[in-house]
Amino acid sequence: MRKPVILVLIMMLACSAAFTATSRISLLYSVNGFRGGTKFNKVSDLAVDDAHNLVFVCDSGDGIIYAFNRQGIAKFEIGKPELIESPAAIAVDSDGLLYVVESKDQKIKVLDRSNKLVRVIDIRAEAGKDTVVGRMTIDRAGELYLTDTDGQRVLILDKGGKLRLSFGLRGSARGQFQAIEDIAIDRQGRTYVTDATGAPVQVFDRVGKLIYRFGSRGEMAGDFVGPAGIAIDRFDQLWVVDSAAHKVRIFDRLGFFLTSFGDYGMGEGSFFYPFRIKLDSSGRAYVLERGLRRFQVFDLDKPFQQFDRP
Repeated sequence: MRKPVILVLIMMLACSAAFTATSRISLLYSVNGFRGGTKFNKVSDLAVDDAHNLVFVCDSGDGIIYAFNRQGIAKFEIGKPELIESPAAIAVDSDGLLYVVESKDQKIKVLDRSNKLVRVIDIRAEAGKDTVVGRMTIDRAGELYLTDTDGQRVLILDKGGKLRLSFGLRGSARGQFQAIEDIAIDRQGRTYVTDATGAPVQVFDRVGKLIYRFGSRGEMAGDFVGPAGIAIDRFDQLWVVDSAAHKVRIFDRLGFFLTSFGDYGMGEGSFFYPFRIKLDSSGRAYVLERGLRRFQVFDLDKPFQQFDRP
């Protein structure tokens, strides 16, 4: 009779751990349009401006970037034809400058707080005529990190917009990419890159040397089906969007699985093909969904530990 009792106790402890983990993450609100009665057309990216309490959503279908405060209230929009034509990816630096990738000519337009054009960075002039920018992020030093979906590589531009480093290429070997997705930088300058079909997450040092990689393909709690967006929180935990599984998975910075949340659905708190995630300094997570063309905002009250695994 001892084995059934032990099994029941193990199951109870596992359920308790799962409840403890997920109860730390709470849904705050969701937004599916700029103002009442409107809907996003084709969302492609989002960015958080901590310094000015703003969240930007890139709608490539309408050619507009919408700005909300961190309570989800619409503030203003950027999208004059002479200013932005084909926005595909966005990022915000520590000064509040907005960087916008134009998909048609692969140039980055930098806008100031009054939405005036500050400068233009010609990516193809720096990195080659076939470069196609997928995602973009900016580190604490103001350097720009880009994913090149054509060349399957990472590009790093200095503050002046000049190419400083390029690493990676198409392939399945260590340090190579098959379908490069998103990129994040931690406080130590390590680069984390997700791959939709290759090694799920690979980690590189400041000079582009592979340190380690982690993640397996499968249906288990810590496995990946289709990794997409990645972000790093104030506790150095990695938040990875598994788009095909309709979940967000959380790992420590060494790649040990901590917990996950979300499931397939169209109600609030569920996901329908999430693909981008950003985190602010207060611990909120902003998750953008391709399927329902909305973003949802979640709050994490404290870091997870390995014993929190569901």
